[in-house]
Amino acid sequence: MRNYSDEVSTKVNRNEVFAGRIFIGLLLALALVIQFVVIPGMASSYAHRYPEVAHLEVPYSTASIAAIVAFELALLSAWMVASTTGHDASDRRWVNAATAAWFSMLLIVAGICVHAGAIANVGGPAMLFGLVLSCGLGIAALVLRPQVLQMLHDRRGSSTGGSDESSTPVRSGD
Repeated sequence: MRNYSDEVSTKVNRNEVFAGRIFIGLLLALALVIQFVVIPGMASSYAHRYPEVAHLEVPYSTASIAAIVAFELALLSAWMVASTTGHDASDRRWVNAATAAWFSMLLIVAGICVHAGAIANVGGPAMLFGLVLSCGLGIAALVLRPQVLQMLHDRRGSSTGGSDESSTPVRSGD
């Protein structure tokens, strides 16, 4: 039989997963708005305002949208990681997919920053900041990935620990 505290712990985890899903959903909706409304509108506006760099409208818009798509794939992979129960090997695949999508996005953003700052000579110090930020987020992903895998491993171990988990919970004082 499970203890009542196990059920409370499970409910806290379910609430945290639900809150995480809401946050991921909001980020996904925001990314879609940025992808379909903000980037094309800003690119067109800047192309009209600065005709000397109008030739960069299409390549930078395309690369920015590709980075947003990679971010959306990372979000969907994170959603799947949050949805896993810790029982199968697909957890690691979803973490790998999220990491690959994250690094794809960072490489695209770093490429845009390098091209804009060093080759096209536009953007100024903001391009250096974008490059440094991309590198920092890549390092953070490398540091956090093993911790996520360990968390999933621990969840797998704790979810298979009880022999009779299908029984109803019993309160300690009953």
